[in-house]
Amino acid sequence: MDNKYFNSKSVELKRSQINPASYNPRTISDEGKKALKRSIKLYGVVGGIVVNQATGYTIVGGHQKVAVLDELNKYDKSTHENDYTLRVELINVDEKTEKQLNITLNNPNVGGNWDFDALARIVPDIDWKDAGLTDADLNMIGVDYLLQTEEESSIADALSDMMASVTEQKEAEKAAKRLERAEKVAHMKEVKQQVKE
Repeated sequence: MDNKYFNSKSVELKRSQINPASYNPRTISDEGKKALKRSIKLYGVVGGIVVNQATGYTIVGGHQKVAVLDELNKYDKSTHENDYTLRVELINVDEKTEKQLNITLNNPNVGGNWDFDALARIVPDIDWKDAGLTDADLNMIGVDYLLQTEEESSIADALSDMMASVTEQKEAEKAAKRLERAEKVAHMKEVKQQVKE
């Protein structure tokens, strides 16, 4: 590509060829890791894993994705058992530039901001958990996270209809039992009255 703003090339490398950056300042919570794993299972790896050839094939961006892929592929770092192929964006920069890029790639100050109104309009059309959103995210943007998809609504309606007929049947059975009891009580009173006479 002849564009000076694209300084990487997409290549395939074996997992055993790349190494995490020992200085990587990023961590991920268990909840975040579960969401990332779910996303990778649903959509595959979308977005780059950046590796710097100049410093020994060091991961610059994508540590969490690689960690999840290691789990999914049952990769053993010590024996390289279950080695697998990754598509990465390969760069060739000095260590200082690599570290700066590591921070820049994950820096929220460099990314965009959510338009919460636009996001709130999208949420009813998607499975928000598959998009990596949490209950707290939905509360923050002011969306009722109990929203249902059309399919969920139709299932809920069908269940309500079924439960309504079951409830009606139970109420009818209760009424019949009350009537039967009332008849027995009336009969017993009648018998007692006859015995007294």
